[in-house]
Amino acid sequence: MKYKRVLNLILVFGLIFAFIAVNSLFAGGNKALENQLNECKGKVSTLETENSNLKSQISDLQSQISSLKSEKQQLEQKINDLQAQIKQKDQEIADLKSKIEAPEPSIVTKTVEQQIQEKDQQIQALQLKKQELEQNVQKINQQLSQLQQENQTLKSQKAELDRKVRLLQSEKKALEEKVAEITRIKEEDEKALAVYEGIQKRTQEMMDIALEKIQSVLRDEIEKGEVRVFKGTMGIVLDVKGEPMFNEGSVKLNPKGQYIIGKIGLLLEELDGYMVGVIGNADNKPIVTPSLKKCYPTNWELSAQRGATVVRYIVEHSTVPPTRMVAMGLGEFQPIDTNDTPEGRGNNRRVDIVLLPMDVLSSVVIGAEIK
Repeated sequence: MKYKRVLNLILVFGLIFAFIAVNSLFAGGNKALENQLNECKGKVSTLETENSNLKSQISDLQSQISSLKSEKQQLEQKINDLQAQIKQKDQEIADLKSKIEAPEPSIVTKTVEQQIQEKDQQIQALQLKKQELEQNVQKINQQLSQLQQENQTLKSQKAELDRKVRLLQSEKKALEEKVAEITRIKEEDEKALAVYEGIQKRTQEMMDIALEKIQSVLRDEIEKGEVRVFKGTMGIVLDVKGEPMFNEGSVKLNPKGQYIIGKIGLLLEELDGYMVGVIGNADNKPIVTPSLKKCYPTNWELSAQRGATVVRYIVEHSTVPPTRMVAMGLGEFQPIDTNDTPEGRGNNRRVDIVLLPMDVLSSVVIGAEIK
């Protein structure tokens, strides 16, 4: 209906869509950030697990390195002991050789030669053992070198993981701050929405009472089709046909119009919880009378003056304060009927009186108490 469109265009759609858009924005943004934060937490947890595993591997390698170093030291000590034994055997051989050169009986010479042979065998055995130990030392050195390389690689990997963990923790903190901020804003928005819904509920109850009163006071005009009443989402529209109120091309209320607007003015005295917007409308016939065109160049000015005329009449013939009244004009651009017939044009020369509850305007639109 055209009247609901007028009301919704003025107030309701803007408010409702604003609430929906804001709420959807915060809900969607919050969900996306929560998913991003959970993903970040998962990455941090994975990296921390890898980091812990690397630390364990590094610790195991350190233990192996320490064990190999200890084993190497023991082998080196054994090699030193063998060197000393070999040196001692060499000395014993030298002593025996000196005895051979001395003039002794042949039996003594034979015994000494046997001893020398035994010492040579012992020296060979010791040298073989020394060689084996040196090979073991070389093998241990190779193992140590390999383990140290692995250890260095693991340390590099650990350093890189530490860097990634720090980066992700920083990102996690930033995301948590964003989530906290969006949660705070969402909570505030939900509180505002709860207030809005409470106002809307009170408004509907208030408008139901007002609607009954309007239908009772204007019963005759409604039955004759001179006034039509529409209850919108957040307000009530009284569509007053212009033909009984204004003559064609005129901005003055005729006697019938004065009677209808007078009744509406008295009605508005009782409905003191509403702001009242009076919207003048015109048909599409251009203004051609020179005197009229001088005052009202187009139907914009004509329709606005009709709205102002109604406002002035209500203020002058009732106790409704002018601070509750607003006048405007929509020209010929919001027709409710055809402009091709006199009757249709008469319907389009109308006045829409829009009643908007004050608590809606003060709490939702203006954000301050209306005095």
